[in-house]
Amino acid sequence: SKPDSVAIFGHSLGGLTALKLALQLPRETSKLVVLTAPALGIRKTPQQRARSSPWVSRKIFKPGLGVSRKIFKPASSLVRKAVVYPAGGYLLRRVVGVKSFWKSGLRSVWGNPDGVSDSDALRFQWPSIGAGWERGLLEFARAQSIGDPDDVDDVTLLREVVNLPNTTVAIVLGGKDKIISTSMSQKFLKDFPDVTVINLEELG
Repeated sequence: SKPDSVAIFGHSLGGLTALKLALQLPRETSKLVVLTAPALGIRKTPQQRARSSPWVSRKIFKPGLGVSRKIFKPASSLVRKAVVYPAGGYLLRRVVGVKSFWKSGLRSVWGNPDGVSDSDALRFQWPSIGAGWERGLLEFARAQSIGDPDDVDDVTLLREVVNLPNTTVAIVLGGKDKIISTSMSQKFLKDFPDVTVINLEELG
């Protein structure tokens, strides 16, 4: 049976996933979408990607590509598998897969650097314990940089969710967040009066 109500939570880039998930659920389902420090307005739109990379847009993202797609896709796939993934995976294991990386990194962006504990660092580090995590991270970075040519921009995505029936969107921001600043988020949200914004002034 379908649930009567659903709560969806997303953090940072996971906020985009949360919004897309809300659109996949039945319209009649009541939804609460809570986004903490969402990375909204950071991604380039498909049009911006096309303007900044006209050759890529012309050769890859448009229909009727013929030989260009047939040559480019296998070649790029070969380079990723033979060079990028092995080299990138090695570097990630040596740098990202250690607690000291996360402890120093978290201290640089935490609202209160002295409040970063070993358990905080471990919570961020633990995904790197599983086999194949570095490949997943590289694939994620590639997907974010290239994007889906059929994907909508962040403004359109949020508007589609806000306009869903029986749907409430709340966004939680940290006043000391050094990555997703409140000023950047508020600028993005100025045209969304129906979105509830919660500011935690002393947190980041």
